Amino acid sequence: MHFRITKNKQILILILIIGIIRILLFPFSQIIDADAVTRTFLTQEWMEHPHWIMSGIWLPLHYYINALALWIWNDPSLTPSILNSLLALFMIFPFYKLVNREFSKEGALMITAIFALSPILFRNQFMGLSETPYLLLVHAMNCLSIGLRANKNSAIVMAGLLLTLAAGIRYEAWLIILITTFYLFIKHFKKAILFGLLAGIFPLLWLLTNYISTGSPFTSLEGNHHWTLEVMNNNAHVDTETYLRRIWFFPFSLMIAIGPIATVDAVRNWVARITTPRFKDVRYLFAILFIFFLIFFIYNSVKGTLLLQHRFIGTLVLFFLPFASYCMTSRKPLRIALHLVLIIGLSFIYNVDNISPLPRLKDQKFAHLVETIPPDTDYLILDFYGWDYTYYWAVESGIPYQNIIIVEGAKNSPDRLNEIEKLLETKDNVSCIVKDESPVARLIHDHYVAEILDRCGDVTIKKIASSPRLPFIHITK
Repeated sequence: MHFRITKNKQILILILIIGIIRILLFPFSQIIDADAVTRTFLTQEWMEHPHWIMSGIWLPLHYYINALALWIWNDPSLTPSILNSLLALFMIFPFYKLVNREFSKEGALMITAIFALSPILFRNQFMGLSETPYLLLVHAMNCLSIGLRANKNSAIVMAGLLLTLAAGIRYEAWLIILITTFYLFIKHFKKAILFGLLAGIFPLLWLLTNYISTGSPFTSLEGNHHWTLEVMNNNAHVDTETYLRRIWFFPFSLMIAIGPIATVDAVRNWVARITTPRFKDVRYLFAILFIFFLIFFIYNSVKGTLLLQHRFIGTLVLFFLPFASYCMTSRKPLRIALHLVLIIGLSFIYNVDNISPLPRLKDQKFAHLVETIPPDTDYLILDFYGWDYTYYWAVESGIPYQNIIIVEGAKNSPDRLNEIEKLLETKDNVSCIVKDESPVARLIHDHYVAEILDRCGDVTIKKIASSPRLPFIHITK
């Protein structure tokens, strides 16, 4: 007897397989992204006094989503990661339906598998980053496709509402709303009005509340420029090699995310099909959005206002990968198998950080330092030892976020020595993880009695004695 598995069942089986893989790998993943940890701590701070966020550098909806999950289970080291892992599974089916409807029925399943196993996206989904819930905009694009294909205004309404939610998570959605609305004006005037009014709800509200709160509607952009150009000092000592690296970074990141075979296939089909008369609506929109964001990312990278981080690549993957579906048919299983091996295997071979599908500290012996923190520790001082190690120690320490002082590593970040002095003078049960010869290490060595609990390389974990203290000379900047 011959059993035929329908396409919908195949995609459900794929989701089940991806879910099992994520469950098996979850215990080995580590939260090593500073933004993920910071967002979780800021969410916990908001939960103490819930309110409507009026302004800020980061958009507020991600805080609200994380808060809802943390109210259910308040574990900052696990809950945001579990939430994002579930959301990642939730976006697979609409991505498949979108590709199946608008691009290639034969290649939809295979290209969805590549999307679900993309090493950079897969990696992001283990941590509490905003890139994963933002990518739920794939639901919005799927609804838009349904609305245009079937002439359903209800689907257009849903697309607009979903995109305005995405606009409350990341700013890329603002540009998607703007470009999509203008694109719809060409052929679907009424739908463009309907979509634009709904999708623009959050961006307009955010600009208004920023203006009311700070006097400027563009506080977020100003804050981002302040961080990248002034605090990070991103444009200091920029030479030709730096500019070249900024130009190729995101195209190279895209190739890592979807693999070399899909990259070649997508480029070939993008060029070939954009010139055909039947290439309409959503496919044209995807083509426009891809080339726009590619130029946008490269331009802002060169300008220095966009940091070179692979986790931003999700937007390009969403709008570019479907073009490879015309070559990724189920009739070419060996080609697909080779591609999946390449896309995952090469992520471990490239001499590039933050691209492997499983986020883990490079040197695992440093991870165990956090286990040495005494259980009676009430306050923790963390010296800067890289954006990954420092923030991993913070979230895994079990110390409440408000009782942790983290010395940041940006070029113009404050050294926080005065805060550390005040803490050491007024509080007991203080532990610290410090780097040899750092200002924090010298402060503690010169003026306090501390018990060395463990040491790894040039990093030491110490418990500050409550008394006696050595003669103290106040440090002034």
